Amino acid sequence: MTQTYTPIQFPQIEGVQWERNTINHLGDNDLLWVGSLMTTLVYRRESSEGEYPLQGLHYRFDDRLTFVRKSDEMPIIVDMVDLRRGSPTARNTLRVVCRPDPTRRLVIPRGVAHLPQQLKGCLTLNSPVLYWDWRGFPTPVDVDIRNFQRVADPQKLPLVDVARFPYPKVLLPFMLERFHKLHQHYRLIPHVAVMEDGRQLVLRRV
Repeated sequence: MTQTYTPIQFPQIEGVQWERNTINHLGDNDLLWVGSLMTTLVYRRESSEGEYPLQGLHYRFDDRLTFVRKSDEMPIIVDMVDLRRGSPTARNTLRVVCRPDPTRRLVIPRGVAHLPQQLKGCLTLNSPVLYWDWRGFPTPVDVDIRNFQRVADPQKLPLVDVARFPYPKVLLPFMLERFHKLHQHYRLIPHVAVMEDGRQLVLRRV
């Protein structure tokens, strides 16, 4: 019998939710399905000093974060504030406290500033969804992030416009190649296979 899954939403900020990943057990390997053409891996070393100094938002893509594993028992904390112009939850704040769980991913929409904390020794996968728009943004495409101070007052932060249209699939290979060249600090996932339908990646958990 097929199990249904309803995304777990946070009403404080529209669009922030947990979505489900699918894990298949094949012999000695577990295959993690993240449903994206692009997935990046970020590992915060245990020796890394301090936390992220700033909170940031994206104009052109939604983050979808899977926290795979962590070297200590400290929970992961993600503080967020909705800075989307016209959003019904604009300037609302939200704190998500969680532990690594490869079966689910945290969706953070573009225009929602976020500050992940307590990530030392944490392995994170990001399977972003890309968007585009013909109207200009105050940051170039190559950067696509705006940062704010950690302690900034949410009520005083400026509201922003975000890209409105899903990126055309036919152009995704060119965008991904450009992304990888510009952001070499992101490491490519080992053992990646693209499905025949071109829509999903299979990630072999290390």
